[in-house]
Amino acid sequence: MIDLRSVIASFGALLTIERASEGAWIEGVFQPGEPTDVIVNVSVQPAGAATKPRPEGVRVEDLKVLFSQTLLRTAQDRTGFGPDRFTYAGQRFEVFHIDDWSVGGQGQYYRALAARIRNAEADEQ
Repeated sequence: MIDLRSVIASFGALLTIERASEGAWIEGVFQPGEPTDVIVNVSVQPAGAATKPRPEGVRVEDLKVLFSQTLLRTAQDRTGFGPDRFTYAGQRFEVFHIDDWSVGGQGQYYRALAARIRNAEADEQ
């Protein structure tokens, strides 16, 4: 792998990520945390047909690849906060996969895959 930090810095753009904060148990009922906005510098690219993994039923045109020096969150993230979401080109996306592309001693950066959220109901969950 090549070091993409300079590419991210040169060609990336600021993107507002909606990130859930920690929830709490109140009287035995879990209350999800309020979302907060996190501004990150990312390079957003279309996903190629060979992009794996891909959620069942999601077409290639429903995917974006993000390169960032900021670690994004997925639903499987051990923090339990839920996945990061964002709007790009008028469509809502949710991060579902992260790869650590750090190259020995050159700093950290990540490749994330995000799928388009298909309807407003899914966006509310």
